Amino acid sequence: MQETALYGTLILVFTIVCILFESIVILILKIATFGRALWQSALVNLVTLGVVYGLWPLLSRMDVGADKVFPFVPILFGAAFIVEALLLKLLNKHQPIKRIALAALAMNLVSFGTLFMILSIL
Repeated sequence: MQETALYGTLILVFTIVCILFESIVILILKIATFGRALWQSALVNLVTLGVVYGLWPLLSRMDVGADKVFPFVPILFGAAFIVEALLLKLLNKHQPIKRIALAALAMNLVSFGTLFMILSIL
């Protein structure tokens, strides 16, 4: 039970940190104001979390050893990038696709970097 609470807390902290960092990315790239950036980042992260949750059972069936996570990272990164870019474009139709793609790339680099730092601490 304590292990489940620990994982839940880590996921919650990770999600909040990513939402804040990604909001700053959206703001820096002048895609939206801070309030809208925060809302968009939260929405994008929740959708991406759902996509990753849906992909996980499919990815876990791949014939890969437990110590070899390399195939998972590029697949998850690519899926997250596509989902976030599409959703950001839907939310910001006036923005050019290059700026949206750059934002989605930067947001995922921040998210995956944060995840790597959290997992390396554990």
